[in-house]
Amino acid sequence: MARLTLHIALHLHEPAGTPVSRVAQAVAACYAPLIDLLEAHPVVDVAMHVGGYLLEWIERHDRALGDRLASLVSAGEVEIIGGGFYSPVLALLLWRDAIGQLEMTSGYLERRTGVRPTGAWLIEQVWMPRMAEILSDAGVQWTLIDQRALRSAGVEGEISGWYVTEHAARPLAVFPVDVDLRDRALQDGPDELIDYLRARLDQHGGDLTLTWAGDVQRLVAGAGRGLAWLDRLFTRAATESSWLHVVPPSHSLTASPARGRVYLPDSLHPDLVELTLQPSQVPTWRARRALDDAWLPGSVWQAFLARYGEADRLHKRMIEAARRFAAVERVMRNGGFRAMSQLTRPRRLLYRGQTGAAYGHGHAAGIHDPHLRADAYRNLIAAEVACDELVADPADLAEDRIEVGLRDLFADMTTSVLLRSRHLRVVVQPSRGGAIVGLEHIASSSALHDVLTRRAEAYHARGEQPIDGHDRAMFHDRLLTPDADTDGWMTDTAELGDLMTRSYRLLSVEDEGWGPDARVTVHLAGDGTLRLAGQEIAVAILKRTRVHANRADVEVSWSVEFDTPLPAPCDFGVECNLSSLGGTATATPISVHPDRRACGVATVSYESAGVRVELRPSGELVRLSHAAIITVARPVGGVCEPRFQGFSLLFRRSLAAGTAAFTCGLTLSAVGGSAPAQAPIGIGSR
Repeated sequence: MARLTLHIALHLHEPAGTPVSRVAQAVAACYAPLIDLLEAHPVVDVAMHVGGYLLEWIERHDRALGDRLASLVSAGEVEIIGGGFYSPVLALLLWRDAIGQLEMTSGYLERRTGVRPTGAWLIEQVWMPRMAEILSDAGVQWTLIDQRALRSAGVEGEISGWYVTEHAARPLAVFPVDVDLRDRALQDGPDELIDYLRARLDQHGGDLTLTWAGDVQRLVAGAGRGLAWLDRLFTRAATESSWLHVVPPSHSLTASPARGRVYLPDSLHPDLVELTLQPSQVPTWRARRALDDAWLPGSVWQAFLARYGEADRLHKRMIEAARRFAAVERVMRNGGFRAMSQLTRPRRLLYRGQTGAAYGHGHAAGIHDPHLRADAYRNLIAAEVACDELVADPADLAEDRIEVGLRDLFADMTTSVLLRSRHLRVVVQPSRGGAIVGLEHIASSSALHDVLTRRAEAYHARGEQPIDGHDRAMFHDRLLTPDADTDGWMTDTAELGDLMTRSYRLLSVEDEGWGPDARVTVHLAGDGTLRLAGQEIAVAILKRTRVHANRADVEVSWSVEFDTPLPAPCDFGVECNLSSLGGTATATPISVHPDRRACGVATVSYESAGVRVELRPSGELVRLSHAAIITVARPVGGVCEPRFQGFSLLFRRSLAAGTAAFTCGLTLSAVGGSAPAQAPIGIGSR
């Protein structure tokens, strides 16, 4: 009698940075009842991947639940699947970090359950050929991938069982996830699904092996179905054991030979590909996908870095922190003056900052979730500080000084200016109008600049969300119509000049003073044009950005000259975008303190996550406009929901007709705040 072997792989996952209350709710509503269900069905053996952030939560808040899961794994009723501990997109990491994340998971699971996992879960099924070598080097024998990747690799006919791929002579078994089965599981009832499997087996005419993998919460989120759906499925599977065998994937590695060798192209989960595209490209993509041409050229996770500058900057920040950690590890290995166990905390912070959901838009809100991005930055900043504490003299760490670096920080063939003190990390980008694209407050491990731009997404209804005219940064230079309203300056329709799109020249980086009085000033020059009253007027601007060694201040000043006096009034504006720091909007988030001695604004303050940010403009007749930045996100398979990102503030100086030159300035100060307490244990640390 023909037999159908079914592999069921369940994914339990909460990205690092998810609020604890949301994790607790998911555990109570879904994950704990799932363990109850698996204990009640010992005949049905499934595979399960549990993300490291969720494992940490269970270890701290519900250890008994962790013990029950460990018992299921030890008894062989659940095959635990490994992967990167903090659910990173392995393809985005340095090789050493990818291996480290995989080994962290394997080591923890082996200690906790007594069983070392042989398989690995790839977040969002991001694949590149090098993954075979990485996974194999980490001791992984198999992984799961969408079957359409095999189609694009030239596999024809019925896709069943498992296949072998390799890179640099490092082999890896690949289990293709059956797309039709996965889609039916989200739509059909359990009895209908069993009948479908029987029909597939009869049609095939011989033994058949299928793999089904999916997120547990998405699987049970259908209208009122809950875990009762899985309960009924397991019950039916047990009664159909004469022809249906539900076993973990590793069972097939020893029970049946490979179907052949395949070499898979770069790819990611096909549900996500259209999220990497501009909305205008989506109709073509959908048409090709309807023809089962699911893997288009460029369908790789890195496409998110090209589309979202915020993701790219976070990624490059992560790579910088990873290289700093690697350098510190080399020093400690060679010097031998400290125990290597002291690397445990900075390694864990670094790995947590690599959580994949913060770097793209996936089955969760991903990059649209400010909690995830804020948590990633917090951990990367804290990891860098922890590394410095291991190799630097304590007296040097307490010293007021500024490190200066000029290099290509974003791998875009342009030079950035990096200023780093024990209070701030500031990145000035001359190629983006001299704006500050990185501003981190060290004491609170907060990225003040981390604001997501409102973009058009393929799932937006027409007019659902206003679209910003540019990526958000700090200290953008603007030339605007005097009557520009909020929509006008947020969408750039009121822009009269081209300063934001100009590349400024780096004139010098001046180091002044010594000790507590030390300061560094970056001098930039830009040449632009102003279109006003039918004329094109040349604009020359000198921009100075100054950072002090002994306080968390950034001072920016401008000297602006026009080649001919202005023929009509216009506004000079300085745009500053402040992150919500993972917080939530309040009724009165911004405090404006007027200067009674002048017709302007003396101080603007904003507090979030324990950090108080103050901005003090200089120059007369300063006006303030501000707007909340709210994006509309829709997780794959979910509903649209607003996400508060932070605030955009515009300090404006009115320029009357006849103006030929002027100067002004703006100072930003960050006060208060301390780094959030980290988890007391690092259960995945080596």
